[in-house]
Amino acid sequence: MNPSSPSTSSAPPSARVDIDLAVVFGKLLRALRARRGASQEQLAAALRWDRGLLSRIEAGRNTPTIHELFEVDRLFRQSGDLVQPGQLLGLVHEVLEAVEAVGLRPELLPRRNTPEMSAEDDALVEDAVALVVAGLGVDVPCLTS
Repeated sequence: MNPSSPSTSSAPPSARVDIDLAVVFGKLLRALRARRGASQEQLAAALRWDRGLLSRIEAGRNTPTIHELFEVDRLFRQSGDLVQPGQLLGLVHEVLEAVEAVGLRPELLPRRNTPEMSAEDDALVEDAVALVVAGLGVDVPCLTS
C-alpha cells in the first residue's frame, strides 16, 4: 500500500494484524483430522461435538474454549497422533513461529475485529500447518479446496 494513499483501516500499517489465531488453530485441526482420514462428522462424534461447531472452529469462525482444546488434545493423544499432553498447543506455537518468520502477525481478536486474510497469507498459513503436521511423521494431504 502506498503510504500517501487513504486507508480504509484506522490502524497504521505497522499495527495491521494479518491473521487471527483462531484461523491458525482451525487449519491445524483440519490438517490433523485429514491426517487421520476422518470426516468432520467422524471427528465431531468422537469429540461429542456438533459437526457445525467443528466446522466453525476449522474455518476460524469460532475460537475454541480451553475445555475444547483439551478435548482435542486428549483425543489425538488417544489415537496416537500426538504423544504428549499439551503437544497440540506446541504445534500451534510451531505454526505461529513459522508464519511470524514470513512477516505475518497472528493475534487473538474479537470476532467483530477479525480482518480478512489475503489468499497469499492464507497459503502461507496452510504451508506452515502442513510442514508442522508433516513433522509428526506422516504426509498431510493437500488441504486447499
